Amino acid sequence: FAALYLVVVLLIVLGGRVIPFFTERTLPAIKTRKWPWIERLAPIAPAALALVALFQPSGALAALLAALACVAIAVRLWGWQPWRTGQKPMLWVLHVGYGWLVLGLGLTAVAVWLPALAMPAIHALTVGALGGLTVGMMARVTLGHTGRPIEAAPVIIAAFGLINLAAVIRVVMPLLSPTHYLPWLMVAGGLWSLAFLLFLFYYAPILTRPRIDGKEG
Repeated sequence: FAALYLVVVLLIVLGGRVIPFFTERTLPAIKTRKWPWIERLAPIAPAALALVALFQPSGALAALLAALACVAIAVRLWGWQPWRTGQKPMLWVLHVGYGWLVLGLGLTAVAVWLPALAMPAIHALTVGALGGLTVGMMARVTLGHTGRPIEAAPVIIAAFGLINLAAVIRVVMPLLSPTHYLPWLMVAGGLWSLAFLLFLFYYAPILTRPRIDGKEG
């Protein structure tokens, strides 16, 4: 649990730096908002949660810290205006990935009283947030660092959809249909893997060739 929450801190810090920057650069009409106390609380609360998790990962203090982190990240995300990014897959995939952090930490807080939500919380943070932000960032920076326009090809948009669908199935369906746990697990795992296979299929030729603008890098 402590290791997972440290990864969450990493996602929060890096996402907080690049997502609003990418958003304003791609959509100049959007002026993202920041609140100093939110910017401090967003990484501090899950970092404290990681420390507490070494001793009591499911206690009241852990729930409080998870709830604080959830609120801070939700407010932060709201300030980035994710609802205005729907026409830009390279943007919305990052906003949705950050949204999975909000859900995962919220479920982590509630799981103290509803233990059945403990595993869905973990999968929201991993399958959803870690998976979605990873494929979204790789898709974007690969194009940027190879001199290509930062536009998502249809196959990559499909990959974004698949990885988020996998997260929805992994988080929700075992709760709605626990008797079919293993089939849902296999479906979610298959969709998640397919998303990365599509990424590999599309980006392998890009990553193994020189930049198209002739620059080094």
